[in-house]
Amino acid sequence: MHDDLERFLEKPTAARYRRVRRAVLQLSESGQRWHELGELAGLCKAGRYRQAARKADSMMPYWALSPRVHFFAAQAAENLKRPEDAELERFLFGTCIDGLLSTGDGTAERPYLVTYVSDESDLLMATGRRGRQQRLVEGDVGCYDAVTCDDGREVWFDVSDVYGGAPLVPLEELILPEVPR
Repeated sequence: MHDDLERFLEKPTAARYRRVRRAVLQLSESGQRWHELGELAGLCKAGRYRQAARKADSMMPYWALSPRVHFFAAQAAENLKRPEDAELERFLFGTCIDGLLSTGDGTAERPYLVTYVSDESDLLMATGRRGRQQRLVEGDVGCYDAVTCDDGREVWFDVSDVYGGAPLVPLEELILPEVPR
């Protein structure tokens, strides 16, 4: 997985994203580790940045493709006065977003392929949208989240591999503040 991840970081294409995604999903069954993201967010919110940095490190490699984990890791590094680490985590955040965007166009025909449920709001935020309504659509070939945004556009996400066991979290709880890229 390490070599595939390195190639993805060098050039975040859809094929490279999918390869790393497969390896990540094989590490643990979908949904079993979702609580770790909440723990990391709580540590940052409480200003416990040293613990947050350790937590983010301990979440690898399972969370390697999560923009949200890299966002919180960057926040922790910034507050710990580690500018090089913060810069690296911001790079990883952006690269994960680019990888997600490469997997589709958000239509029902070409939904974005997410690795974690939180990827949905991260992608919406990165594209300047805010979700206002969410519905789960079970099709013949998969399971999808269709999110209606404030601008009226519907954005689709393929959650076939990640839906089982993960809690359905209201969109307003998933939205991140804007992250400079």
